[in-house]
Amino acid sequence: HRPNGMRTLPAHKTCNGAYSEDNEYFRDVFVLDDGAQRDPAAARVQQGALQRKIEQKPGSIAKVLKNLGLKLVQTKSGIYIGLQPGFEINHEQIARVLVNVMKGIFYLSQGQPMPQDFIPVVFDVRQLPPEAVLETSRFMVPWQGFGDTAFACRYVVSSKLPIQKMTCLMSFYGNRIFLGEVVSPLLLGKDGNLFVPARIGGEVLVPNWAADR
Repeated sequence: HRPNGMRTLPAHKTCNGAYSEDNEYFRDVFVLDDGAQRDPAAARVQQGALQRKIEQKPGSIAKVLKNLGLKLVQTKSGIYIGLQPGFEINHEQIARVLVNVMKGIFYLSQGQPMPQDFIPVVFDVRQLPPEAVLETSRFMVPWQGFGDTAFACRYVVSSKLPIQKMTCLMSFYGNRIFLGEVVSPLLLGKDGNLFVPARIGGEVLVPNWAADR
């Protein structure tokens, strides 16, 4: 079953299948995130695919919940607000999925594949200055999604042809938002390498219902 408004693009079957483990990991992490517990799209996954995985493949879900334990939670202002279950994140897997999402946005918006030599950079917007995100988003198209809150994006591409840069915002389950950029090596020099794994903090906090299971 696909969400309403799902858009697809051509992909090599074997290559695309190589990312299935990353995609499943990405989904599990973000529906387990405490911030997504009130999201209806996340709730459907929690009560469906994730619940079955917990019941039928406990070893598989254990791999997702790396070093699950009680974490001391601190607000941005430095106030400690107690202990809450949390687990560590595989940032490289998260980054691979986000880069593939950017490839999809590029194809669907431009009608052509993203050049293979484009260099990706991905950041969690919570770790960026708000003014920088607002300045970039001023030029983007409005939020576009698939009819639910599982995914939405905004983007802008360079006006010069051929396209040399795309910047996008990617929102998942109405909770986590990432800023991604892909740039031509012509803008950086042939030896440029700006890839940085996506960072979403040291761990993700999970709701108590998930930790109890």
